[in-house]
Amino acid sequence: MQILVVHEKHGDRYFNTNTDEALEAAALEILRERNEMGYYDVPDELEPPGMTRQDIDGMGASPIRDNAIRFLDSYDRLHAEWDNARRFYHEVQDALSKDDGAEAWKLLRLAAKSRDEYHGVKLMDVRQPLLEGEF
Repeated sequence: MQILVVHEKHGDRYFNTNTDEALEAAALEILRERNEMGYYDVPDELEPPGMTRQDIDGMGASPIRDNAIRFLDSYDRLHAEWDNARRFYHEVQDALSKDDGAEAWKLLRLAAKSRDEYHGVKLMDVRQPLLEGEF
């Protein structure tokens, strides 16, 4: 017997996933719930940093210039994360609109790798208990 264990903030949830169809149905249910709760929401745009690399190039060597460089480097990392989150959001919407359980399962596993501890999912094999007298 195989179950899907879903780690959430207020405890774990368990789904019977003995078949591929059951796994895909559970994945769609979880993905749909999380989407409705806004887990995957991302702003449509990021506010621009207010300066460019060319602006910094015109500055003389100074602590202000060093801070501006660090600020733009940080913004570039933030923008890359935002872009990935936006792409993921659209993949979630696409999987849900098509009721694509296989894609939903793939996205849940991907989210579990990149999100906090409350988004974990894993498949576990569960053994049937021994019947009395079987040792």
